[in-house]
Amino acid sequence: MLQTEKKTWALVLLVGMLPPCLIGLMILKYAIDFPFSDQWEIVPLLVKKAQGTLTFSDLFAQVNEYRQFFPNLIFVYLGRLTNWDVRYEMLASFLTACAISRNVYLLGRKTFQGGGAGQMFAFLLSNLLIFSPAQYENWLMGQQLIFFIPILCITTCLLVSYSNLSAQIKFVVCALLSVVSSFSSANGLLCWIVVFPALAEFGIQGGLKKAKWPTAFWVAGFAGCVALYFYGFQRQPYLPSTSEAFAHPLSAVAYFLAWLGAPLTGNNRYLAPVAAVIGLVLTVLFISAWLFRVRYSGDRALKRSLTCWLTIGTYSFMTAALVTLGRLGYGVNQSLSSRYTT
Repeated sequence: MLQTEKKTWALVLLVGMLPPCLIGLMILKYAIDFPFSDQWEIVPLLVKKAQGTLTFSDLFAQVNEYRQFFPNLIFVYLGRLTNWDVRYEMLASFLTACAISRNVYLLGRKTFQGGGAGQMFAFLLSNLLIFSPAQYENWLMGQQLIFFIPILCITTCLLVSYSNLSAQIKFVVCALLSVVSSFSSANGLLCWIVVFPALAEFGIQGGLKKAKWPTAFWVAGFAGCVALYFYGFQRQPYLPSTSEAFAHPLSAVAYFLAWLGAPLTGNNRYLAPVAAVIGLVLTVLFISAWLFRVRYSGDRALKRSLTCWLTIGTYSFMTAALVTLGRLGYGVNQSLSSRYTT
């Protein structure tokens, strides 16, 4: 029986490795050492690093709506090591995606109740999304590493929550990962929001169950990150107004739904209605899954199986709402941009 299980998971890994291998080969074939778009924002940091004048404020400075302190650290020191060959930034994004895939695989082993064939199929589907060619901009622009880091932090937090570590260690590790997520991308602050329910349910029920400080400390950490993130924050004049979503609610709904469905249709404006329909179906399924989880909340095994996946889904839906708020002014078709697939 044990040998059969080992063979099953070996086959799962083999099949699941096909999408990352394909993307890895495509990056090797098409990657070019030429900075593009927002990558030029790194140049002043590299110059200051070479001159010995680089400061915390430089690394923390606002870029569009982002406070990408931790990615900036990676870009600067990776640039020093590679003479700023941006192909290594693409490699960093790819390796981060591989780490996300590993986390999803391990979460599947902890929560999936189906047989070997079902596990294999689920892992393959997840890797088809993680390593989708539809997000070609993310693979070929090293700057897009900022979008991979938050979901890596979230999936790692979920693994920590489901682990056998002590409650105190789980809490501290998840808080540190939430800080990293917060200062990596505009949606990084969501880590504090989506992770805590799973952490409270499966992570701090033991030694911290009767203590009052974990929730208060978590809220304080989140509030501190929000305050630091928005300290001196300025809305850039070249970006569309966030009021567009309130002025044109139907367009906002169309953008939101198309954003959710775009990973399955690609960056094709003629397929925007199809993407919106797919997004609507996904929304209905997601809400149904949450209602199912609430209805059978007394079933601890079911909660353990569903919570981590609902957490990841909640992160995606909340990110869709943030992007809709910040980018609707560019038009509904902009929701199909390949960089949003991650």
